[in-house]
Amino acid sequence: MEAFHKSHQYFHIYGFIIKFASMDARKDIFQYETDWFSIADSRWQGCCVHLLCLSGHGYFYFNGMPFGVRCNDTLIFSNPELITELTASDDLEVEYIVISLKLINSFMPPVNYGVGGGISLFSNPVIQLTEDEAELLHADISHLRDRLSKPGGPFHENVLYSLAQAMIFDLFSFHSVRVDVSKATESPGDIVRRFMDLVNSGLPRRERELTYYAERLNVTPRYLSDTIRRLTGHSASALIVKTVIPIITDMLKNSSLSIGRISEMLNFTSVSYFSRYCQKHLGMSPAAYRATLLPTK
Repeated sequence: MEAFHKSHQYFHIYGFIIKFASMDARKDIFQYETDWFSIADSRWQGCCVHLLCLSGHGYFYFNGMPFGVRCNDTLIFSNPELITELTASDDLEVEYIVISLKLINSFMPPVNYGVGGGISLFSNPVIQLTEDEAELLHADISHLRDRLSKPGGPFHENVLYSLAQAMIFDLFSFHSVRVDVSKATESPGDIVRRFMDLVNSGLPRRERELTYYAERLNVTPRYLSDTIRRLTGHSASALIVKTVIPIITDMLKNSSLSIGRISEMLNFTSVSYFSRYCQKHLGMSPAAYRATLLPTK
């Protein structure tokens, strides 16, 4: 019979945290950790945890449902407040990278998989990896850990972004071969599936108001909002923003497009409204974001 404990003393906390000076306007976390009992820490609000189990067994409840991880399993979640009743075998070893969601949105290119995959992971945040997949994820995490422990250089942030992108795309790949995310939203309810179809169709490039989607689905905005939040753990507006922000950052990287032109292409009523939208959801103005793309002298 395996012995389980809830004490932190058996775990060596090996963490590095970096906050980018150019992005002080928002909560930016890029951190490496090995403490199993810290995965539900309140510090990770607004973040995504990407964990790999190296040995042993860990058990927990997520959104009221029991789950477990064992060697070569990965655990991915962005709702730490839903993690409860953590227990572990004495030989449990884990490592994980925590990245703030706003930071992820700022460097991830537009992809349709992310939102649907996130909804699927909300139902089951654990993926059982093959040995080869676990080895690849371990390498991804190790590269990030090493770079976080030795900051410096004019392109340090860019390197971190690239390494984080590689890790996240590997996780997308591991998950997508196991789950058809186009069907993953059918079981919670038809309203979620139809909403996600609209979001993934590219409509958020020009339509970002919840009322638009409610009208398309023949439901009230309140009903749509409550249903999406109840079945996915996220607000409908947040899912729309999650799709829009990578599009905005991708366009801002194109120096041939003026901020006014981008605002027009994305159907914002004015450049000032576009700037306020970026300030709220990206944490900085479009011009400030573009400034972060310039090489550091």
